[in-house]
Amino acid sequence: MKKNLFTITVIVLFYSTLSFGQIVTQCKGTVNPSNKLWEDYNQDINNPSKLPDIIPIDVNYSGLVKKEINPNYDELKNAVLDLAANKGGVISFKNVGSGKTIFFDEAIEITNDLQKPCITILIEGNNQITFDGGNKSSMFVLRKSVKVIIQNTTFQRGRLKRNIIQDPSKFRVGGGAIEATFGAALRVYGCTFINNNVDEWDDTPGGGYDGVGENQNGAAIRLNFHTTGEIFKSTFENNKAVTGGAVGATSINKLTIMDSFFDKNVSTAYNTKNSTKRRIAEGAGALRVDRTAKPLEIYRTRFSENAANKKASVMEVFIRPLRDKNGNETGPYPNLSQFALIIDGCTFEKNKYYNFKGANDPERGDFFAGCMVFHGGRKDNNFKGAKMKITNSSFIENEVAESNIRALMDFELSNSIFANTNFIRLKDNNNNYRNTGKAALMLRGEVDKGLITNCTFYNNETHPDDPDFAIASDLFFWKGTENNFTLNNSIFYRKNKKTTIKQVSQPIKGSGNNQFIPAVDMATFSSVSTSSVNLTDPNITPNNIVDMCLGQNSLPKNIGGLDDCGASGGNSGSSPAFTIPGTIQVESFITKSGSVRIENTPGTSNKNLGYIKDKDFTEYEVNIASTGDYRIDAYVSSNGVIGKLQLLIDNKNAGVLETPVNNAWHKYEKVSKTRPFTAGKHRLKLLFKGTASGFLYNIDRIVFTKVANAKQQSIDTSENNQITAYPNPTKGFIQIQGDQNISIQNVDIYTLDGILIDNLKVNSNGYDISNLSKGMYILKYTFKNKTTQKETQQISRIIKQ
Repeated sequence: MKKNLFTITVIVLFYSTLSFGQIVTQCKGTVNPSNKLWEDYNQDINNPSKLPDIIPIDVNYSGLVKKEINPNYDELKNAVLDLAANKGGVISFKNVGSGKTIFFDEAIEITNDLQKPCITILIEGNNQITFDGGNKSSMFVLRKSVKVIIQNTTFQRGRLKRNIIQDPSKFRVGGGAIEATFGAALRVYGCTFINNNVDEWDDTPGGGYDGVGENQNGAAIRLNFHTTGEIFKSTFENNKAVTGGAVGATSINKLTIMDSFFDKNVSTAYNTKNSTKRRIAEGAGALRVDRTAKPLEIYRTRFSENAANKKASVMEVFIRPLRDKNGNETGPYPNLSQFALIIDGCTFEKNKYYNFKGANDPERGDFFAGCMVFHGGRKDNNFKGAKMKITNSSFIENEVAESNIRALMDFELSNSIFANTNFIRLKDNNNNYRNTGKAALMLRGEVDKGLITNCTFYNNETHPDDPDFAIASDLFFWKGTENNFTLNNSIFYRKNKKTTIKQVSQPIKGSGNNQFIPAVDMATFSSVSTSSVNLTDPNITPNNIVDMCLGQNSLPKNIGGLDDCGASGGNSGSSPAFTIPGTIQVESFITKSGSVRIENTPGTSNKNLGYIKDKDFTEYEVNIASTGDYRIDAYVSSNGVIGKLQLLIDNKNAGVLETPVNNAWHKYEKVSKTRPFTAGKHRLKLLFKGTASGFLYNIDRIVFTKVANAKQQSIDTSENNQITAYPNPTKGFIQIQGDQNISIQNVDIYTLDGILIDNLKVNSNGYDISNLSKGMYILKYTFKNKTTQKETQQISRIIKQ
């Protein structure tokens, strides 16, 4: 116990030396070229939801120090420490081949004196570097006036071990991969965090757990004491900590998250009954923020299959003033003049109750609400409350014991969907089921003002064993608090026909709402609003829920935040049948699967598909004008990894295009292939493929051009034996072998009448022609004499079986 008290004392003493004004991202009066790396690619305060550009790999400023190193721990540590001790700069890697892993036996500490000018260090992994903690070490600890940016890098198997947490000289409380503390700043862009962990203290029977473990959080990233965090286009998967399974933050300056994924992260928090002193009140499988000076902003981020035992499967946000050096709550916080929590364009899907997996002697009566908790405790002279805003977001198939959102402070919800909520039953500490106050959205009595506008509540079917009087399918609140809430232009749709189960527990003031249950007399059901409610069928087409739309109806436009389906009944009314030859705007799909979604193309009024992961797909109706060969030009851009784009016509393979990395998400370049198509109406599927767990590439459009009548290539059919292709015939891959004194520069494959089909690229199995139809083709080689450097061409025939 003495050791633990000493740890806290030392941290508080250090924290007391850090004034509220000493925020490292400000760097006022500092002229340092490295800091432009942070400033020039930062969040735009005039357009805060816009994703900043990634720093290009060839970035350069006058005086900027750049180090290219071999991919090993010693060179990385030496480069980091050298830049930290001077003026910062850029670290990149050489000799990486197809990718390298750097193993960590101990974390690299990056620090700088608070009295010195702040510096910025950029570590560019270029999607070829993996940092591996080997389940025995974290990777980086950032302290004081340093800003660190890490791009296109994977962090795996990082671990903050118990003995380091318990060592007062280490000042470590979290961060299985990265911890930033005492005023530092961290930005991760295009990074993947997978299988990182923070140890728990001894909680085995008789182990004497001392109850300080709720701050053992952030298995991927931990932010402490006035730090600033920026998380852009990154993936967090299978990370585990006591609270804040992926990201944990305490008394920070600011945290911004954009265009990221949190999948299958876990909070293991619980209380013990008898065996130890373990008392942990918090949870949050993906993200926990405990006090922030500036708003927490989360844009276009997906949270799926995260889990916790307590409070919230996804996130828990606690807003109160930061403490001063004496421990008093006199510091800044995002007060009621602004929103403390902003969530826009996010998806919460299939997050769940962890059910105490691996727990020792747990109190199973511990409270679990659902996806998220937003709270701040009692109001006083220093704290007047806070409010949150959620827009354009979806809560789908989440397990809840109370509600998707537990808001104990003011809120505004708009243009959001609550659908297919999975209600579960849990017991309290007296072994009785919790039966009171359960719905897709629970409106707490502590709230002074809550506004719900243009939201849709769809198929939230209550648990059959819950008592009807204590629940509602969509909105529940305590009787007598209904005047705190306003409900406008929202849709309530379900199929359960029991009149004793209300959609809203008491009518709420507001207007323009719709409620409907098929095949019932809606006049026999309790109204959702105190004003007149439309009781007609909204004619919802659910699609993939996140893109549900409205068919023919008598409702006002955009009610429930939903677009009209249009004549095709497809995706938001924007899915016509495309004509080939012609251009397919890929955002106008009929159906989709996976994380792929529409995004605005920066600097234009156009849209593109982004957030593409392996096995995602989109589908389109196409009308091919005539049978023949067509050139396929796909415009793609990747700052991720090399991927593939497979086209299928009526579920039959129609060609595969490789999508190379060009170190940008919105610098669209053409990749091409020629394939034969048959006239008529067809279903086109774009199947996105890749080997990485993160994002693959973006795609803007696909252009189809008829080439059957194009001028044929003139191919010299003379053959010689300098180059040989085998096996011939082949069913798939071929090997191409030449004389020792030549090097092959290029291989094209043509039809017998001289139409270019594809430019072949070699991989580990050779050259792939498995997608071609059976028949004979011509291979055209371009090769160079190693002695004379003269280029020559040769052709040969190949038979595809």
